[in-house]
Amino acid sequence: MDDELNIELDFTAELPPFSLLQTRRLIEPETAALAARHASDEELAAIRQAYEQNCRDNRQGSATHPGDRLFHIRIAQASGNPAYAFIIAHLLGHRYGTMFRGLQLHYTPQDMPHRSEVEHLAILTALEARDTRAAKKAMKEHLDAVIAIFGRG
Repeated sequence: MDDELNIELDFTAELPPFSLLQTRRLIEPETAALAARHASDEELAAIRQAYEQNCRDNRQGSATHPGDRLFHIRIAQASGNPAYAFIIAHLLGHRYGTMFRGLQLHYTPQDMPHRSEVEHLAILTALEARDTRAAKKAMKEHLDAVIAIFGRG
């Protein structure tokens, strides 16, 4: 409870999956564009390492996708905007809740790990080329694809 605002703040609450995805859809294309402009070489290397972890996780059949989540967190951290980094880390910094895992179980196509890798590689390629427009577009298309997959149910 915040005693000044008189509201309950529960930072451990599970967010409904579509709320989470819609929020990410508004924020992450901008974080990708900013990261393309501001990321240091070390930050780009950390994003690439997260991408490579995501690929390994996919090969091992991970249900919690730490590399995927870390990829998005690293991009936000490289944006140069600490507020974006805080928000994305908070949204993705814990394992997906039961609602999100249920959606994944029922609606994720078999080729989703491959799709994710292709989409993440497009984002990474744009970031490494320092192409702000392409990074923003690739992130938007990636999140739109995820929302479309989960929304078909």
